[in-house]
Amino acid sequence: MKAILKALLKVAAMNTLTPHSGPAYTAIRHLFGRICAALCLVFMIGGCGAVPREQNRDRGQPGSLESSTATTLLVASPQQINLGTVEKGGRHQATFLLQNRGTQSVELKETRSSCDCLTVDLPRTVLDPGENLTATIRADFSHDPHFTGSLRVELAGNSATAKEPVYVVTVDVEVQ
Repeated sequence: MKAILKALLKVAAMNTLTPHSGPAYTAIRHLFGRICAALCLVFMIGGCGAVPREQNRDRGQPGSLESSTATTLLVASPQQINLGTVEKGGRHQATFLLQNRGTQSVELKETRSSCDCLTVDLPRTVLDPGENLTATIRADFSHDPHFTGSLRVELAGNSATAKEPVYVVTVDVEVQ
């Protein structure tokens, strides 16, 4: 996406159209500039990766990270969390349980979120077989106080050794 955005900005800045004159050329050039500006805006707004909840329902896929249908090393409970309604510019938090039902320890390296508005706090990073931990999800919309809408955000926990996420949680939130 960043490459497309850079290319659009470069084309718009360089005016690569061959110089002509006349009202038709001026109209086309004006339209081209508006299209470039609109596409840049679309890419910038969509940059956090969160997808409106209604769009996800149509596609039947949560978020934009790895598929949550893959087998994970840790079991998240619940796997889908609804934070309800949050005031625009507001903050909210919720908890979920991570369980290691496997036979080996799992070391959590990072949790990736399809939106910067959502983070996860873990009290520790290593879960031995049979252990549980309570993780805290924090939604923070103070960085974009004018945003409103429905979001479905996917969180994917990664370990240092596994190629696939070790847990996946989907979070729905309505910002009004």
